[in-house]
Order: sequence, then C-alpha cells, then structure tokens
Amino acid sequence: ALILVVDSTDKARLQIVKSSLQKMLAHELLKGSLVLVLANKQDLKDAMSAAQLSEELNLHAITDREWHIQSCCALTGVGCASRSVRLLTRTQAARRHGLGRVEVDHQIIPPNNTVTFF
Repeated sequence: ALILVVDSTDKARLQIVKSSLQKMLAHELLKGSLVLVLANKQDLKDAMSAAQLSEELNLHAITDREWHIQSCCALTGVGCASRSVRLLTRTQAARRHGLGRVEVDHQIIPPNNTVTFF
C-alpha cells in the first residue's frame, strides 16, 4: 500500500505533491497498491478539507486501484493511527496465512502488495 501524508495547509506545494503521487502510482512496484492519503493538520483553521484535497490531487481519477483519503492531525493522533494500523496488520496477517486477499474497511488488498512509506 502507498500511504501519503499531505500537509493540508500547504497550498503552494500541492502541485508538487500531485506530481509526486502520479509518479509513485506509475511505479512498477506500486502497481495496483492500495492508496491511503492522510490529510494532515486538520486542527488548523486554514487547512483544506479531505474533500478539497481529493479534488486538488485528482484522486477520483484513480480507477485502477482502491484509494481512501482520511482527515487527521499528527499532533494529536486523531485519524492517523487507526486506519494505518489496520491496513498494516491485516495485510501482514494475510501474507502470513497465505490468503488471496484481505479486506480493510471494505477495501480489498491483494496479498502481493507491499506497504510503502515515503
């Protein structure tokens, strides 16, 4: 899986993030990987919402894999750990038990996908 943490207040770098995301999605090792975008700094008043970030990053155009965007605040931990930990533990458990796929919050993850942090 690809887990991307985005600074929701940094509008100036959104095009860089969008370009980087597209490059990562095109990488051979990440083909078909689940995408989790963490919209960080939601505690700040000028933060873009997860819906706004989804539009800016053109996430709806990702049709070859499952993706999810989650609002979060790394400072307090709200929204950060729960989904990421479930993703990691269920994917690792599926590999250990040789399962053909694993479901994380209604999203199917093939067993050969890896969890990648950038």
